[in-house]
Amino acid sequence: MKQAPRKYANYIPIRELETLEERLSPFKVYAELRDNTPVRYDEHRECWDVFGYEDVKYVLKNPKLFSSARDRANTSMLTTDPPKHKQLRDLVNQAFTPKAIEALAPRIQEITDELIAPHLSEGHMELIDDLATPLPVIVIAELIGVPAADRQKFKDWSDVLVKGARDDSEQAFQELLEEKKEICRSCISISLALWKNVGCSQRMI
Repeated sequence: MKQAPRKYANYIPIRELETLEERLSPFKVYAELRDNTPVRYDEHRECWDVFGYEDVKYVLKNPKLFSSARDRANTSMLTTDPPKHKQLRDLVNQAFTPKAIEALAPRIQEITDELIAPHLSEGHMELIDDLATPLPVIVIAELIGVPAADRQKFKDWSDVLVKGARDDSEQAFQELLEEKKEICRSCISISLALWKNVGCSQRMI
């Protein structure tokens, strides 16, 4: 019998953040929760919320008591415990050593200049939309081999993978779940195509 997908708490917004303005700037709400209910059980989301710094630090430092592990179909660096978490983290860190980052500096500068250039004649630019958002997307996309034509798609997918439901309704959760499933299907398709091209190239060599 097929089990219903679990509603992980990080997918569902807390009810105190009701408006878009509160979600964009939640600091007042979080401060009130930290002062009034530093640790609480949210019956609606069926989870414990921890708001105090020292409490959060304790949770993060004790994976045996507070596991990050989920089902096998939802495994990533964010959802694994040591030692698997360290293994995945070490793999990622290989691409971001000080030496590797230093080697990227000229290309990052080149991309930055390319993004700024179209706006020089205007004398102004939207810092977030025109520079801060596309710069890391381009750099990371190039690092992992995403074609230039797919950069916006890569950014959209990244946003969906980390976002939560628009509200705490069942419909919003199902919509989010379907978005994430579609991205997974697309990623598998692209990965298979890349591996096929790599295999062909190796045979030609």
